[in-house]
Amino acid sequence: MRKILSPTFILLFIVLRLSSQTPTKYFQFTNEARESFKNEEYKNAALLYSQAFQVNSGKAFCHDRCNAARANAKAGYIDSAFYQLFKVTELYDFSDYETLTNDPYLISLHSDKRWNEVLDKVKKNIGKAEGKLNKALVIVLDSIYCRDQTCRLNSVSINNQFGTGSPEAKEISKVIKRIDSINLTVVLGIIDNYGWLGKNIVGAIGNSTLSLVIQRADIKVQEKYLPVLREAFKKNNADPYDLAILEDIVALKRNGKQIYGSQLKQGVEKKYFILPIENPENVNERRNKLGLNTMDEYLENWKMTWDITKYRTDLIIVEEKKIQY
Repeated sequence: MRKILSPTFILLFIVLRLSSQTPTKYFQFTNEARESFKNEEYKNAALLYSQAFQVNSGKAFCHDRCNAARANAKAGYIDSAFYQLFKVTELYDFSDYETLTNDPYLISLHSDKRWNEVLDKVKKNIGKAEGKLNKALVIVLDSIYCRDQTCRLNSVSINNQFGTGSPEAKEISKVIKRIDSINLTVVLGIIDNYGWLGKNIVGAIGNSTLSLVIQRADIKVQEKYLPVLREAFKKNNADPYDLAILEDIVALKRNGKQIYGSQLKQGVEKKYFILPIENPENVNERRNKLGLNTMDEYLENWKMTWDITKYRTDLIIVEEKKIQY
């Protein structure tokens, strides 16, 4: 069964921040809608999304509108599906043409003349987005991202070939530290001079690179720039996943427990486990309010499922084996 929305898919959408007064019923309905969608109960999912938007005076998170369009399309409610797609293109300046045209849940809409109208709006949004980009900063941040990823991929290859304690592994570790230090200097200079720039200015990769580099920094830097990231998120200049990750990293260092469950660690036999979560019973509710998908959907990236009993058992094993995190 296909998952309703992968973390990568969600990363491509600009999230509409709702007021802190968003009704609890909204989150209840959208949670139930996601479950219905996973179970291929598309008509029920479409109805639940509609009820969620109604209790919130017609307002919605962008990813919920996207999922509502998909549910309506699969349910055969073509007019409602297009209504949500037009909202997405008009309210959120959605501009990811490739993701939209390749979405398997929207195939039934392709033969409708309104499909081309949606695509035309997306193309216009692409032009608007490109017109606002700071090309120089896009290049700088994209190159930082490439350096960050390349050196870490090289590290994995070297560790697999020579072993983690080998001279080659120690040397690549030094290289990574030097690159991280250089990248941090450049990124902090950008943030201090320009603020936390959104995707509309530096592109999706550039925007996430700001957070990625700070994730590599020490706790003092992370604590200093976490409030800046929070403010950027409120202004739609940061992705919810970037915020969740930095919140969790800082929370683990401060209190030993994360908030959103984004942080995992590889333990013995290359098995991943979830690092301690504050009030794990409510983690999905917190994730939903931030605009994230569920723990089950998130953990599919590691071929894991969210089982709170297993999660607690794993933590006991971590304690017994004194695994450092």
